[in-house]
Amino acid sequence: MRLVEASVEGIRQEDEQIQILIVRLGDGREATAINEVRFFGRCKAGESLWLNSEAVERRLGTGGVYFVAGRSQPEASALASGHIMKLRYTPLQFGVNSVEAPESPYHASMQQARNLDHLVVVAAELHSQVEPIAYGAIAAGIHRIAYIMTEGGSLPIAFSQTIRRMRQEGRLLGSITVGQAFGGDLEAVNIYSALLAARNVLHADLAIVAMGPGIVGTNTPFGFSGMEVATTIHATAALGGVGVMTPRISFAEHRERHYGLSHHTRTLLSVLLAPCWLPLPTVNPQKRTLIAHQLEIALSSSVFVVEETPVPNYPANVPWRTMGRRSEEDPIFFDAAAASGFFAGQLVQTAHPHPGGVHWQSFGSWQNSRGALQ
Repeated sequence: MRLVEASVEGIRQEDEQIQILIVRLGDGREATAINEVRFFGRCKAGESLWLNSEAVERRLGTGGVYFVAGRSQPEASALASGHIMKLRYTPLQFGVNSVEAPESPYHASMQQARNLDHLVVVAAELHSQVEPIAYGAIAAGIHRIAYIMTEGGSLPIAFSQTIRRMRQEGRLLGSITVGQAFGGDLEAVNIYSALLAARNVLHADLAIVAMGPGIVGTNTPFGFSGMEVATTIHATAALGGVGVMTPRISFAEHRERHYGLSHHTRTLLSVLLAPCWLPLPTVNPQKRTLIAHQLEIALSSSVFVVEETPVPNYPANVPWRTMGRRSEEDPIFFDAAAASGFFAGQLVQTAHPHPGGVHWQSFGSWQNSRGALQ
């Protein structure tokens, strides 16, 4: 771990979980640093800090900022009420009142929870897909939406400006952080408990499951943290839910492996052992041919593909970004996410048909035949 000294110049933004600080580095440069309040308390202007500079020096993307790693005059904090530890066996380990734990007010409910009762679960690879998915679901008339944040990206949910904005605007029923991720309205030990809590504690009609900001990739077939999407789909099926996978599609990508239908989505599709829906937005014939070819060599027998899924209109000024690109720069990426949310919302309003086998049809045909699929 690389540490540098700095002093606090001011506080740009803060809430109960996080502070975004303006700091002065030892060489005189001004920079931004993130302070997790639960670890070090609230920083004040003028005080000295130790910052973790590892991500900055490696010039990483989403997480490439300074993080407070120590203060010259730290404050003592009270012990957490829960005994389930996060960041276990590290110097930053701390206890949380996990939703399943005996001391949790929801313990009795979680003891009885066994089934999702057809909860529709949208599994997405990237955090930048969460907001357009929710937008699509809301456009379909669904408002009881829970967000489950896995541990593949940012561990603190407070790092997400997206979730903060969605909560402030009332577009999320609640959030659940899974595994080593932390800071949600509820904490859960694993994805199974999180899904059950979304249904039985938050009483959600639809759950969106995706990692926090950031993703690990290695340019190898299976070496990316988005592989957890398959686990989500499998857990959903095992618990009696209805899984929807949001495809990662882009025609603005300069990396060949992510052009069209990303190799991440293709790899996930190839390993699925449980049924799920794969909604695809309308694209021009040339792009549709490419995606169809990419699907043909990737699909498992349990994927139910829906072509030409409607994309609800969204404003041109939405604050959505992916890989630094705005919605107008990479429209198909956000169209695919919004379409999957809209389709999932349609599923909520039906008798929850379960997919099975590879089947190509338009959204309109699916709507006309869904009675036979129940």
